[in-house]
Amino acid sequence: RSKIEIEKKTKWWKLKKEECCEEFRQKLRQALGGQVVLPDDWETTAEVIRETGRKVLGVSSGRRKEDKETWWWNEEVQDSVQRKRLAKKKWDMDRTEENRQEYKELQRRVKREVSKAKQKAYDELYTRLDTREGEKDLYRLARQRDRDGKDVQQVRVIKDRDGRMLTSEESVQRRWKEYFEELMNEENEREKRVEGVNSVEQKVDKIRKDEVRKALKRMKSGKAVGPDDIPVEVWKCLGEAAVEFLTSLFNRVLESERMPEEWRRSVLVPIFKNKGDVQSCSNYRGIKLMSHTMKLWERVVEARLRKVVEICEQQYGFMPRKSTTDAIFALRILMEKYRDGQRELHCVFVDLEKAYDRVPREELWYCMRKSGVAEKYVRVVQDMYERSRTVVRCAVGQTEEFKVEVGLHQGSALSPFLFAIVMDQLSEEVRQESPWTMMFADDIVICSESREQVEENLERWRFALERRGMKVSGSKTEYMCVNEREGSGTVRLQGEEVKKVQEFKDLGSTVQSNGECGKEVKKRVQAGWNGWRKVSGVLCERKISARIKGKVYRTVVRAAMLYGLETVSLRKRQESELEVAELKMLREKPYRTSVCVCVSERLRPSAAMAKLVECVPNFSEGRDKEVIKTIADAISATEGCSVLDVDPGASTNRTVYTFVGSPQAVVEGALNAARAAFTLIDMTKHKGEHPRSGAMDVCPFIPVQNTSMEECVMCANEFGRRLAEMLQVPVYLYGEAARSESRLSLPSIRAGEYEALPEKLKKSEWTPDFGPAAFVPSWGATVTGARKFLIAYNVNLLSTKEQAHRIALDIREQGRGKGQPGLLKKVQGMGWYLDEESLAQVSTNILDFEVTPLHTVYEEICRDARELNLSVVGSQIVGLIPLKAVLDCAEFYIQKEKLFILEEEHKVRLVISKLGLDSLGPFDPKERIIEYMVEANQIEGQLASLSLRQFVQSVGARTPAPGGGSVSAAIAAMGAALGCMVGQMTYGKKQFEALDGVMRRLIPPFHRAMNELLLTVDADSTAFNSYMAALKMPKNTAEQIERRQEAMQEGLKKAVSVPMSLAERVTLLWSPLKELVMYGNLACKSDVQVAAKALEMAVFGAYYNVTINLKDITDEAFRSAMEERASALIKQATESVKEVLDAANKRQ
Repeated sequence: RSKIEIEKKTKWWKLKKEECCEEFRQKLRQALGGQVVLPDDWETTAEVIRETGRKVLGVSSGRRKEDKETWWWNEEVQDSVQRKRLAKKKWDMDRTEENRQEYKELQRRVKREVSKAKQKAYDELYTRLDTREGEKDLYRLARQRDRDGKDVQQVRVIKDRDGRMLTSEESVQRRWKEYFEELMNEENEREKRVEGVNSVEQKVDKIRKDEVRKALKRMKSGKAVGPDDIPVEVWKCLGEAAVEFLTSLFNRVLESERMPEEWRRSVLVPIFKNKGDVQSCSNYRGIKLMSHTMKLWERVVEARLRKVVEICEQQYGFMPRKSTTDAIFALRILMEKYRDGQRELHCVFVDLEKAYDRVPREELWYCMRKSGVAEKYVRVVQDMYERSRTVVRCAVGQTEEFKVEVGLHQGSALSPFLFAIVMDQLSEEVRQESPWTMMFADDIVICSESREQVEENLERWRFALERRGMKVSGSKTEYMCVNEREGSGTVRLQGEEVKKVQEFKDLGSTVQSNGECGKEVKKRVQAGWNGWRKVSGVLCERKISARIKGKVYRTVVRAAMLYGLETVSLRKRQESELEVAELKMLREKPYRTSVCVCVSERLRPSAAMAKLVECVPNFSEGRDKEVIKTIADAISATEGCSVLDVDPGASTNRTVYTFVGSPQAVVEGALNAARAAFTLIDMTKHKGEHPRSGAMDVCPFIPVQNTSMEECVMCANEFGRRLAEMLQVPVYLYGEAARSESRLSLPSIRAGEYEALPEKLKKSEWTPDFGPAAFVPSWGATVTGARKFLIAYNVNLLSTKEQAHRIALDIREQGRGKGQPGLLKKVQGMGWYLDEESLAQVSTNILDFEVTPLHTVYEEICRDARELNLSVVGSQIVGLIPLKAVLDCAEFYIQKEKLFILEEEHKVRLVISKLGLDSLGPFDPKERIIEYMVEANQIEGQLASLSLRQFVQSVGARTPAPGGGSVSAAIAAMGAALGCMVGQMTYGKKQFEALDGVMRRLIPPFHRAMNELLLTVDADSTAFNSYMAALKMPKNTAEQIERRQEAMQEGLKKAVSVPMSLAERVTLLWSPLKELVMYGNLACKSDVQVAAKALEMAVFGAYYNVTINLKDITDEAFRSAMEERASALIKQATESVKEVLDAANKRQ
C-alpha cells in the first residue's frame, strides 16, 4: 500500500512546562521586534505564533506511529543499533568467523544497552505518573491502551452505500466525503414560513476584557487543534497580552460581523459509536476540530446570549444548575408516584433523526429573533456559519474539502445553546409543564395519564417539529406504560404502531415499566466492568502506586458503576450486587487493594449508658521514647482510663496523648501523667517548633458521651487545683472553664511562651487560677480547661495551595478578617499542599460539630471547588471522631438521597463513601471512632455480648444476677427484633412493593427499640448496685444511720426505675405492632403473634420486678404513683396483645 503523508504537528503540549512557556514568550517578543503588544490583524499574528511555535517547541516527525516499541530509545541505543545493522550487513557480504563474532558481540551489547535504557525510561515514566502533573498522562495512557486493543483507528477498508468493500485509499476517501457531505447538506422537507418576526435592533456593548478572561478560563487545555494550528494553550501562556489582543480582535469581528476566513475551515474526525459494523460509515459520528480561537469567540457570544434568552424549565440539557441526574430523577419520581398509587402512566420517548445535522439555518435565525436576540448577534452567528467548509480525516488520509450548508457545527461551544433555542421555540405551543414534558437537548419524554392523550400529544409534537424541518424517527421512538392493565395496547404515529417496550435507556439510565431498578443495577455493574477493562492496564501495573490506582479506580470504574444510582431507591440485594462486583474487581489478580472493612453493629450496654470524657494532654517531649512511654504507662495504669492514641512529633518536640474514661477517672489519669512527667521533663533544656508554656503545656477535657460541658469544667477545675497542690506549679484555666474573657483563648495565655513566664507571673493580670505566682524553671506553667470536641478534617483538592487557601478563607468563621466573615460558624481553616500526595487540602478544625456538622463543611467546600472548576478527591479525618458526628452526617445523606438504612455499620460505610474518607489511606472505624475504641476494652464480660448459650448458663448459675429483670429485657429485645424482621420480610418484596412506604415508617421503631432494650439487659443486673453500696455504709451514729437509710431508699427507687423504663419502652411498640399485623407479610403471621406475646411477657416481668421492690419504699406518694402506672401498663399490654392476635387471626 502507498505511504500516507502525515501532517507534521507543532509540539504545543510543551507549553505546560514553565521554562518552554517563558522561552516561547521571549522568542515571540523578538519576532515582533521587541513589542509586548501583539499586531492588530489576525493573519499576521497567527503566522508569527505558528512560526515561533515551530522554532521553539519543534514539530513531530510526520511519520505514522509504528507498532514497535521504540519510544524510550536514546542516542546511545540508536548508535548501537546502527552499528549492529552495519555489522550484520558486513557479515552478510563476507561470511567470515571474524565478522560473525563482531556481529554477535555487538548484538549482545545492544541487548544490554536496550535493557538498561528501557528500565531507566520506565522508572522515569512511573515516577512522573505518580505526580500531579503525570496524572493526565496516566489517563491518556489508559485510553491509548484501550484504543490500541480495539484497533478501530486502523480501519482502512470501508463499505460503500451498497455494502461492497472499498480497498483503495482514493475510494475510501471518496466514500467518507460522500457520506458526510450528504449528511451535512441534506435538509428535511418543511413549510416555508409566511409570517415574519420583528428583529431587535439595539446597541450592543463592546466586548470587555473580563468576558475574554472568563471564556479563556473555561477552555480546557490538551485538546486537538483545529486547522489554524493555534491551541488555547498559546493564549493562556501569553497571559494579559493575549487578553488584550483577543478583546481587540473580537470587537473588530463584532463590529464588522466578519470573522477571519481561517476560522471557517474545520477538520471532521469520524468517531466509532462502539456498536454495529466497524466498516460502515453510518456507525460513526463526526466531530469537528475547529479553531480554538473561534471557540473562544463562541463562548463570549454564548455567555451574552444566555443573559438575554430564557429557556423553558422543561429543558435540562446544557442548562446551568441542571444535569442528566435531575432529568432521570424527575422521571423516576413520577413513575414511582403512579406505581404507588396503582395508576397507569404512559410515556413516549421521542427520537429525532440527525437532530443537530438537520436544523434548517433559516429556522435557527427565526428562532433567535423570536427569542429576543439582538439582530447584531443574529448576524454574527450567521457569519459563523457562512461559507463553512470541512475535510474528513480518516485512517487513509484527508479527503477533499466540501461545503457544510445545513445543521449546527458538531463540536462547537455555541451549538448546544443554539439548539436549545430552536427546540424552545418549536415546542412552545405543544409542550406541557414539567414533568409531563422533559427535554435533554434532542431527547424528549412525553408523559400522560392515558394512552389516548399521550398519542395525541405525540402527534402534536410530530406536526410542530416536522413542519419546521425536524423529523421524528418512527423506528427509534418508543412507548412504555407503567402499571399497565390488560389490553392497554400501544400508541400510533402516523398510523404506524410505536414500538412498545418494558424498559428504556433514558440519558444512560435504564427505567423499567414496573418501577423496578434491577436491570439498571445489572447494567451499572456491566458498565463498571467495562470501565475496569479500559483501565486494567493501569490497575494491573505493579509499579504504579496504590494511590494513583485508587484514584483511577474511583474516577473511572466506580463513577461508571454509580452513574444515576443516586436517583434510585436500592434494595438490599441490589446493594449487595454492587458490593460483590466491586469486591471482585478489587480482588482481581494481579491488582489487589486494601478494602475498608467496616465495623459490625455494636452492642454497647453499660458503655452506652456510662459518662465518657476525653482528655488530650500535650507534653513538651517528642523525641525521648522512654519518656513518652513512661507517661503513657502512667495513664494506662489508671483504673477506668483507656489510651486511644499517642502521637509524638520530633520536629515539634511534643507528644499529644488521647485517652478517655469517666470524669473522675480522666482527672486521675491526667494527674498520674503529670506526676510522671515532673521528674522526666526539664523545660530549661527544651527546644521545639511548637508554641508551649510548660512541660505539661495544655490539658483540655472534652465531653464525649452522656457528659455535659459543665461536668468537664468541673473536671478542669478539680485537675487544676489538685495539680497545683501536688507539684506547687502555676495553672491557668481557658476555654469554657476560663474565669475571664482575656483567658478564653489558649494563644492569648501562651503569648510569649515559656521564655516570657518569669516576667509574666509578676503581673497581677496574669496571676494563676491555681498555684503560686512563681516561676518553676523545670516545669513552667500548665493550661487546663474544657472545650467541645475538635474534629481535624481535611478536604482534598486537585489544585494549588493558593486555590485551597482561597476556599478556606471563604468558609472559615474568621473569613478574611474584619468586615469579611466566613460562611461557617465554629470552623477554622487554611489551605496547604501535600507534596507526598500531589494534591492540596483545605485543612479545617471543626470546633463544634453540632453547630457546623461534618457534611456541611464538605458540601460547602465542594460547592466552592465547582465554582473554581476544581476537583474534590475525597477527604481525611486526622485523629479521632465521635460516633455522633458520623451518624449525623449519615442522616444528612440518607435524607438527601431518600435512602433507607437502619444498621449503624451501613451508615458509617455511607459516610466513608460519600466523604471519601479512605482516599489517602484506609479509614478503619474500629480505630478512628472513639466509642468503638472504648467499647473494645469494655465489652468483655457484659451480658449482651455473651452468646445465647452463655447467657442462659449465666441465668441458671448460683448468682442473684442476671435474674428475672435481665430475662424480661432480653425477651423484650427479641420481641422488637421479630417486629423488625417481619417489616424487613415485607419491604422490598415485589408483591408488597405498594407497601414499601408503610414499611419504611414501621421498621425503624422496632429497630431502635431492639438496640435500646439490649442495653437494659445489663442495666437491670446493675440496678441494685446503689442499694448494695448503701447497705455497706457505716451505721455507728444516728446521723450515719439516717444517711444510710436515705441512700438505701434512693437505691431502691433506682432499682425500680430500670424495669419501669423497660415497660414504658415496650409500650411505645404497641401502635406500630397493630399496624404491622395488618400490612405485614402474611407468611410471617406467626412471627407477629410471637412478638406480641414476647413483649407482653416482658411488661409482666417488669411489673413483677417493680412491685417486689415497692413494698420496701417508705415514700407513699412515689409508691402509689408507681403502682398506678405499672397497673396501667399491664392493662394496656393485655388489651394491645388481644387486638394484635385478633387481627392476625382474621388474616388468611
